[in-house]
Amino acid sequence: MTNKKNKKHAKIKKSIGLVFGLLVAFVAVYPCAILVYKAFWADNGLGEMTFSPAELARTVFLSDLFWEGVCGTLYYVFFITLPQVAIGTVMAFVFAKFKFRFKNTILFVYVLLLLMPFQVLMVPSYLTLKTLGLIDTAGAVILPQIFLPFGVLFLRYLMAKIPNSVIDAAKIDGASSVRIFFDIIIPLVKNGIILLFFFSFVDNWNLVEPIIMFNREGRMKTLTVIMRGVMENAPESAFAAGLIYMLPAVIIFVLVRKSVILGMDLEGLEQK
Repeated sequence: MTNKKNKKHAKIKKSIGLVFGLLVAFVAVYPCAILVYKAFWADNGLGEMTFSPAELARTVFLSDLFWEGVCGTLYYVFFITLPQVAIGTVMAFVFAKFKFRFKNTILFVYVLLLLMPFQVLMVPSYLTLKTLGLIDTAGAVILPQIFLPFGVLFLRYLMAKIPNSVIDAAKIDGASSVRIFFDIIIPLVKNGIILLFFFSFVDNWNLVEPIIMFNREGRMKTLTVIMRGVMENAPESAFAAGLIYMLPAVIIFVLVRKSVILGMDLEGLEQK
């Protein structure tokens, strides 16, 4: 009797979970479906929606402004994401496996910086960049973004789970810190690094506020900034531009989805 009751409760919970999951999936997928639909289907002037990929083609091949935004976005993504991941990986290793004075104090400052929104640090960052003569240049956007604390704290948490006995054994065999980093640490947290790369790519692909605040008059404009003008001045092209805009992030996720999922498996790292 008790087993039947437990099975019934489990079935009810499973059904509720399924319904809730489908609801969340619908809410997440619906805007994307509307975007794809509007990108390929347009009003023919008679109140009817007809298949018309012309707007999509015009946005891709005939808009110089759109391609300027693509080049600007790729420029920022490349010169921010790669250094951000590289510096974050090295700093995480230092904080995870080395002992030095004020280590915990510096980590505490990192956590505080992570918790502070961009709006809080906006004025101090502007004044600092102005003193350095970087305002209205690409460097004003790139330099602060490279040293964001999220990557350091995330990878440091992963690396801290690697047993110190592994490091000690490597040192006994005569391995230097550089060799330990490249031959032991990097392979063990490889999926975490790829996950950080994905997060960093998406964050920098959607860069808005630093561009507007620190490089307003500069040449390098991103798709996020240009999309605002498209929605205001050419709303008929907004859906086509939006579809193209979201494709790179989707493609990157499809290519690294396995590593993204494994990168979140912290318990699996401990078992290694």
